[in-house]
Amino acid sequence: MAASLGPTPLIVLALDGAVYAILMLGIVASRRVSLPRVDDPNVAFGLLEKSVMRAYPDLKDGFTWREALARIKGIDARIDWPNVMATLAEYEAYKYGNGDRPAGSLSEVVRLALKIRMKDRIGRGN
Repeated sequence: MAASLGPTPLIVLALDGAVYAILMLGIVASRRVSLPRVDDPNVAFGLLEKSVMRAYPDLKDGFTWREALARIKGIDARIDWPNVMATLAEYEAYKYGNGDRPAGSLSEVVRLALKIRMKDRIGRGN
């Protein structure tokens, strides 16, 4: 005759499942990166420049944005490259005195900078 263990094993299994679910949610949440809101093009492109220089130290000082973007173009297909290129053109016109401050969103530029940093960390084994 089998002995009845009561509800204890079911409670332990339920708690185990809850802990596992919370752990998995924490892992998923930690992998999501929220983009900081950047309104200043100098800050956005400064972040991009630092990311590029760290990820590609072989780029010479005074590299052009076209050289840098040619290197990183394959980093992520989900980047809106036409938006990045249009924002870059507006930024260069603004920076060198031929245009107004970029009016569009700088979120793709910031997103690209963060993607480069994440790729750089993965490549370095950190």
